[in-house]
Amino acid sequence: MSFFKNKTKVLILTLTIILAAIVAFSTLPFKKASVVSNAFGMVITPVQKGIDAVVDATEGFFKYFVDMKNLERKNADLKDEISALNSSLRDMSDLKNENEQLRSLLGLKQRNSDKNYIASEVTSRNFNNWYCILTIDKGTDDGAALNDVVLTSDGVIGYIHEVGTNWAKVTGIIDSSSSAAAIARRTGDKSVVEGDINLMQNGQCKMPYIPKESGILAGDEIYTSGDGGVYPEGLFIGTVEEIVNSDDGMSKEAVIKTGASPYDVKCVFILKK
Repeated sequence: MSFFKNKTKVLILTLTIILAAIVAFSTLPFKKASVVSNAFGMVITPVQKGIDAVVDATEGFFKYFVDMKNLERKNADLKDEISALNSSLRDMSDLKNENEQLRSLLGLKQRNSDKNYIASEVTSRNFNNWYCILTIDKGTDDGAALNDVVLTSDGVIGYIHEVGTNWAKVTGIIDSSSSAAAIARRTGDKSVVEGDINLMQNGQCKMPYIPKESGILAGDEIYTSGDGGVYPEGLFIGTVEEIVNSDDGMSKEAVIKTGASPYDVKCVFILKK
C-alpha cells in the first residue's frame, strides 16, 4: 500500500515539474513557438475560452438581475410620480371649477344688485330614486330661512325645506316631490314644472299640462312664473329637450334639462325674499 502512495506522490511531483517547465519555457521570447509550447497552447486555449465564456455568462446573468431590480425601482418611482401628478391635476381641476363657479356667482350678484344673496357651499348630497337633497353650510345665524330659493348663475337648484343654525337642507327642483309655477318664455305657455322619478337621475324634470295647440319646441327656455308658491318670477329653470303627448292625448308634456345640476354644484347662492 505504501508503495502505491509513494508512487502517486512521485507522479504528482513529476507532472508538476513538467507543467512548470512548460509554462516557463512558453514564456521565453522565441520568435516561433516550439512543438511543446504549441501543443500546450492548443490545449489551454479552448479551456481559457470556455472559462472566459462561463465568466462572461455569469457576469451577464447577475448583471441582468441587477438591471431588472434597477428597472423595477425606477418603474415604481415613476408610478409614484405619475400618481402624485394626477392628484395635483385633479386638485387643480377642482380649484379651477370652484373658481369658475365663484366667478359666475359674483356675476349673478352684480347683475341683480337689487336682490339679497347669501353665498354658501354644498357640504353633502343625498340622492336616490326618490329624493334630491343637498345640505349647505349656511343657516339661521347667516340669515337663511325656510323656503328661501337656492340657485347658481346657471339656474335654480331648489329651495330650503329645513334649516338649522349653521346649515340648511335643500330640496332640488328635480326632486320627485318638487313643483314650481313656470312659463315658456317664447310662447308664453304657463304650467308647473315637476320632479319625476324617471327623469331626475338624468338631471331632468317635466312640464305637463301644456295645451295641445301650443307651439312650444325643443330648445325653448323655461323660467319661474312667480304665480304663487316658493319661487319668485324670472328665475331660469332649464331648456326643453323633448315634447311628448300626454297619456290622455289632450295636452303636451315638455321634458326639461335643468340649467344648474345639483349633482356636481359646489357653490350656491341663497336668494333672500
